[in-house]
Amino acid sequence: MNENNTMPSNGNTRNSLIPETAWAIKRILASLVISAVLIGVAALIASSPAAASATEVGRAPQLEGTWRVTSTITGGPPPFSALYSFSGGGTVQESDETQLLTPSAGPALGVWRKLGNQQYAFTWESYLFDIGNNMPTGRLRVHGVITLQTATYTAVDQFEFYDTNGIVTFSGCAMEEAARMTVEPVTSCPSDDPNPAPELRSQPSRGWRNFL
Repeated sequence: MNENNTMPSNGNTRNSLIPETAWAIKRILASLVISAVLIGVAALIASSPAAASATEVGRAPQLEGTWRVTSTITGGPPPFSALYSFSGGGTVQESDETQLLTPSAGPALGVWRKLGNQQYAFTWESYLFDIGNNMPTGRLRVHGVITLQTATYTAVDQFEFYDTNGIVTFSGCAMEEAARMTVEPVTSCPSDDPNPAPELRSQPSRGWRNFL
């Protein structure tokens, strides 16, 4: 057999494959690095304020959050302020300026659901107490329908006062106007008065001043 046609030895075959294998590994590593860089850039873009704003613009208004509410009872006393907090799980909490009046009211807890076309229904209840006589006097139930805009809503409410036997003793209607509460950054804090008024020196303080 012609010696020129002999097959290359195994050692020569392995040596010829080493450069190709090295280049293949380098190409794979380069592809992984490029993919990681692209993923990182995409994550930064998605988390940027501009992207968040674009997402918010594209979303329909949501009821979840805390709202500053002005409630006006039909044919009743002057309007009063309240806070409503709607959670994503369908629960609502309410607190208002009248809770310490007689009868005093405990925490107001309730539920809400979406009706459609930016309308929502809610119901909440709170227990009522006669603090002077140290006894319960019944409960208050409020239920209404909210029409939501982006950062405001209006609502029509109906309310009932129940005695301890579950009998309605008074009922009525109210109108609500609300604005969404937003996060407000700290800007600056005034320095403490080095010479506070004598009546304030002995009072426990959390940094507030007597505004009454």
